[in-house]
Amino acid sequence: MSEKAFIRLRTLCITFLLLLGATITYSINLKPRPWDCGSAEKSIAGCDYVIEICDMPSERVSHLNDARVRVYNRAGALLAQRRYHFEPYSPLNGFAVGDDEIRFTDANKRSSDGSFEVQTLAFPPTRADWRAALFESLFFDR
Repeated sequence: MSEKAFIRLRTLCITFLLLLGATITYSINLKPRPWDCGSAEKSIAGCDYVIEICDMPSERVSHLNDARVRVYNRAGALLAQRRYHFEPYSPLNGFAVGDDEIRFTDANKRSSDGSFEVQTLAFPPTRADWRAALFESLFFDR
């Protein structure tokens, strides 16, 4: 290996270690957020799930509250998570559990007619849903 290639490899390894250390330090120093949560067991698409819905007043200046919906299996393993915003006391807010999906409105995104955009969480949750929920719960949300 040439000296130039060795220097590049060493620089890449040091950069990777610094980024890894910064990520670990960030995740350790996260402060718990005061979510107000409630949960219920529902049978969707022929399987039993525990649906947890949480809300929290926003830290931003806007009038929208942060919210999330999490889906667990009966053993308590996290399967999917979605974040959205809602406007307190607005008749445009919506949340419905259907036969094979959960539909909810996101007040942060508006349709062309002024109503809130409808978001969908399809069942059964996919591996991509599980990976995204796990990543977010480990690094961004405690």
